[in-house]
Amino acid sequence: MVGCEFPDDASICTTIDIDIVIYALKCDRAMKHGGFQSQWRKGFIGICALNMMTTEPVYGNMLATALYELSDHQWKPGPGAIYPALHKLIKDKLAVARKEDGRMVYTITRKGRSLLEGIRTEAEASQRYAIDFGRIWLSALKPDNATDILLRRLRMNLSTVEAVLEGKQFALSESEKEYLLNQALGELRRVTGKLESRMGRRAGSPGAKNETGNTIEDRTQK
Repeated sequence: MVGCEFPDDASICTTIDIDIVIYALKCDRAMKHGGFQSQWRKGFIGICALNMMTTEPVYGNMLATALYELSDHQWKPGPGAIYPALHKLIKDKLAVARKEDGRMVYTITRKGRSLLEGIRTEAEASQRYAIDFGRIWLSALKPDNATDILLRRLRMNLSTVEAVLEGKQFALSESEKEYLLNQALGELRRVTGKLESRMGRRAGSPGAKNETGNTIEDRTQK
């Protein structure tokens, strides 16, 4: 997705783990303006806000609550993250604000819709050559908790599929849900078969240990 051109100072990046794009400062400049993590979150929140605005106007707490629900109650950004992101959308003329019932309400502009549509188009096209940046980062950083990170990613992906099938995320038709379910089960069976086969080979290898901690040779001798 890098290289996609948009007006003003918008730039397109990819996250480590999932193909979601950021509208924010360029990555090299972000390091000099409050840190990459701060700019990443501001851009991520901005994109989510624009997406919500395509169906209805949004306000700060509404956006925070939506992100909390979408993250399976893992992350609820506070006012210090929500409002700078919304103010940046206004500054870049991607959204406008008005006061309604004592609170500020934000609405997407034509320019905001154009940016969002461009991001979606680029994201769809990039799926043909999608890269698992998580694998690259794990290889480069070699964290001590790599196993935990991999298991967390697995659980998160499975949780997302589950939420979609239950109608908690995205509006899929019944035929689309059935297709997703069949494909997901097929992938799980394929990977499970490979893992069980590998575990079977290890269990039969010389010196392999069973669940009691004894080697295969010890068990047969007993």
